[in-house]
Amino acid sequence: MKIAILNQPQDPIAAGEEQRGSVAIVNWELGRCLARRHEVTVYAPRARGQAARERWGGIEIRRVPFVARRLHQGMQLVAGRFGRGAPYFTSRLYYREYFSQVGRDVVASRPQIVHLPNQMQYASLFKRALPGVKVVVHVHQDELATLDLELLRRDLAAVDAAATVSE
Repeated sequence: MKIAILNQPQDPIAAGEEQRGSVAIVNWELGRCLARRHEVTVYAPRARGQAARERWGGIEIRRVPFVARRLHQGMQLVAGRFGRGAPYFTSRLYYREYFSQVGRDVVASRPQIVHLPNQMQYASLFKRALPGVKVVVHVHQDELATLDLELLRRDLAAVDAAATVSE
């Protein structure tokens, strides 16, 4: 089975044992376990000095450049400070260029499963672009528990399974 694991747009993945950032650690360990029996590709932002593609321990790592990183960090800060409504990380603008770049590659590689970190607002895009794909979201932010139920229902409608780190 072909599985695409998307890392958060702010967390690079290093080829090796040690990762930084809780979501990167979980995604890397998941990838390592799944790679024993499946074809696994981990997508991540490309940090300075990293190759665009490399293999490690049965995992293919594909990296895309950081695009507008400071803009999104600023937007998140401003939204948090003056926030009304849903948090910025639930917006369809949140690191859209990252998810668009990764999405083009994922569509070309045609996995059976796409594993998203937190950003379930992109699940419907993968479902439309890859009919029959199963989308799993890995919920790793406690802020999601405070979101409006209508927003959650909208985004979860395209998700086939959800894994969380707590209730």
